[in-house]
Amino acid sequence: MSSWKEYHRDGGPVRLLLKGGENTLEQLGNTSSTMFNIASKEHRFWRRYPLPLSQRIDAWRNGFLSRGYVLLELDKHDPHNYVSDVQQARLKPAVNAGYADVLENKVAFHLATSSYVDTIPELYGTIESGAFITDEGDDAPLPRLLDRVGTVIAKPITGTGGTDVFRIESNPGTYRINSRDHTRVDLQERVAGWDDMLVVEFIDQHEYAELVWPASVNTIRIVTALDPDEEDLFVTSAVHRFGASGTGPTDNWSGGGVAAPVNVENGKMSPLFSYTTERGLERYDTHPDSGTQVAGNTIPQWDDITAAVRDVAQIHRQNPYVGWDVVLTRDGPRIIEGNCAPHSHLQQLGGGLFEDDRVRRFFDEFVT
Repeated sequence: MSSWKEYHRDGGPVRLLLKGGENTLEQLGNTSSTMFNIASKEHRFWRRYPLPLSQRIDAWRNGFLSRGYVLLELDKHDPHNYVSDVQQARLKPAVNAGYADVLENKVAFHLATSSYVDTIPELYGTIESGAFITDEGDDAPLPRLLDRVGTVIAKPITGTGGTDVFRIESNPGTYRINSRDHTRVDLQERVAGWDDMLVVEFIDQHEYAELVWPASVNTIRIVTALDPDEEDLFVTSAVHRFGASGTGPTDNWSGGGVAAPVNVENGKMSPLFSYTTERGLERYDTHPDSGTQVAGNTIPQWDDITAAVRDVAQIHRQNPYVGWDVVLTRDGPRIIEGNCAPHSHLQQLGGGLFEDDRVRRFFDEFVT
């Protein structure tokens, strides 16, 4: 069997779907079919993001679906300072969609990046049709790797959102997948049902993040963009995500996690945000489950983090708008992955992106 490098260089699975282009507000026009498409998309949000009809209409007039209107509290803020759902739908095709695979296929990202910087987690191999394929091309049992390194992360090669992410640990006499114990045979049977999965180094996060929520690896999403006037990359926004009870080993905000906007100049965190249909948008100075203070605290080594992000963004400057997922370890920052044209709701919890004139210039140049 060929190695995972050869497998993906020879056309292995790259199944990224450009979502949101077909049935979004950018198609608003005078035809009944377009209106039907908009209505069908809104139907998914109708109960989860309740709004009076008058505010829903106001959202549509300003280019937002109900979700964005609620999360960004646009009844209280000027919508023109925020990247709208219409602009978001246009963003990915506008900023070199053909390069997205290099970022969002996690094997491709590793191959294109790890030779140039030392901030990328080690890639142990892939799982294809239930078989663990190492860098050397071996079809080897995954337990052998676990017995050597202790803990790994397995996740889909493509896709976003923090779903199907597994923390796998080797313990004396047993193996653990997301806190559930398995025998060696059970583990191998579980892996036999997996396909198109990546197996990477488990990152030990810095103690500041561990204290907030130790059950997940808590990432910072940092977005970089190209200033069309200066032709230089800059950090547009940052938000720190934390897991919570019910999110498992991930920090998925839409799955029940919490997120704190971060001052891009100094790394200071604002209050945490969470959203549920029952309670709406809520803010916390402390983590709602652990009780650890977050608001007002500064992320350690912030200058090192943003420098590492800029280094990786420079390697991938063919895509001028990227969301980088970063974890600070005790040894410095690690860049987990890049996301082409990431969605803007989370990044705008602390304020509209268009409050920075450079972001507005970027959208004027590349998107609108």
